[in-house]
Amino acid sequence: MDRAEIEVPWKLLPSLALGADMKRSFALGGDNKTLLFFSRVPLSSLEDSRDYREFIIQQMKERNFVPERIIADLHPLYFSSSLAEEFEGQIVKVQHHKAHIGAVLGEYGLSEGVIGVSMDGTGYGEDGAIWGGEFFTGNYRGLERTGHIRYFFLQGGNSSAKETWRPALSILRLFSERKAVEVAERLGPKAMLVLKAIRAGVGIARTSSAGRLFDAASFLILGIRENTYEAEGPISLEKAASKRKEGRAYPFEVREEEGELLLDPVPAFSAMVEEEAPPEEKAFSFHLGFALGIVDMVKALSSRTGIKKVALSGGVFQNRLLLGLLLGRLREEGFEALVPRRVPSHDGGIALGQIVLGGLS
Repeated sequence: MDRAEIEVPWKLLPSLALGADMKRSFALGGDNKTLLFFSRVPLSSLEDSRDYREFIIQQMKERNFVPERIIADLHPLYFSSSLAEEFEGQIVKVQHHKAHIGAVLGEYGLSEGVIGVSMDGTGYGEDGAIWGGEFFTGNYRGLERTGHIRYFFLQGGNSSAKETWRPALSILRLFSERKAVEVAERLGPKAMLVLKAIRAGVGIARTSSAGRLFDAASFLILGIRENTYEAEGPISLEKAASKRKEGRAYPFEVREEEGELLLDPVPAFSAMVEEEAPPEEKAFSFHLGFALGIVDMVKALSSRTGIKKVALSGGVFQNRLLLGLLLGRLREEGFEALVPRRVPSHDGGIALGQIVLGGLS
C-alpha cells in the first residue's frame, strides 16, 4: 500500500480510521500527525476484511500505536465499518462525502471555511439516500450539506452501477416517459421489467450520484450498455469529449427547493437526447455543462456565506477534462480551488478525512 504522512494544525486524539470498501484505506492519527495507507484495491469480502485487519494490527504494533477512537464510514453494511467493532475504543461514524472534503482540509492544513464539492459514485447519506453529488459549507470542526444533485431513482442495487442503461431510464422518465419507453423497448424485455419496477417503486433508491449521471450519459451518447470495469462508460465519455476543444454547454440548472439548493441534470439530459450532433460534441457539451453547473452552485453558496475557497474531491474528479474545465471557470470567477495532490481524490483518501473530522480532541 502507498503511504502519505500529513501534518495538521489541530490536536488529534490517537485515532484509527478505517476508510471505505471501494478502496482499501486506513489512517493512524494522533497529536498533529496522520499516517495514511491507501491503494486502489477494494475490500470485497469477509475473508478480505480479516486479512486486512491483521495488516492494520501489524502496522499499529510496529509503531506502538493504541487508538482511543475508531472512525468508520456511515454505511452500515461496509466491511470496513464492521471492522470497527473488532478494535477497542470509542466508535465514531463520519459520512462518506464529508470525509472526502475532510481529506482536502487535512492535506492543506486548512482551518478556515470552505465550500466543499464532493462528486463520486456511491456513498451512504445521512438521510438514507445514496449520495454522490454533494455540496458542503464549513470547516474541520463541522461540514453542513448545503446542496446536492437533484435526486433521481436507481433500480436494482449494485446492478445500477454496472448497467449504464438503468440510471439512463430513470433520468429519461423525469422528463419524457415516451423516450424512456422507446429506449427500454429497444433494449428488450429485461429493460422493460426494470422500467415497470421504477414506475411501481419496486427495488429503488433515491440518489444524487454524479457517477451514475456519467454512466447514463455514456449510454445515451455512446451506446455503452455496461461497465465491464470500473467507470468504463465515464472514461470512454471523457475520451470522446477530449476530441473537442470547445462547444455549447448542456444546461444543468441551479434551483432552490424547500430551502435547499439543487443542481438539476434534467434540462441537460433533455437537450442531449433532442439534439442531433456527433457523439464527441455531445460528450463535450455534457462535460462543460456539468462543470458550469457546479460553478453556479458554488457561486450561489458563496453569495450566502462569503466563502471563496473551494475544496474538490471524489472519484469523479479523476476525470481530467472535467476538472480542467471546472478549475478554469472557478478561477475566472475569483475562487481559490483546492484539489488533492498528495492523497487520492478517490476513496483511497477517505481515511484521512475521517481522522480530520472524527479525531479532534
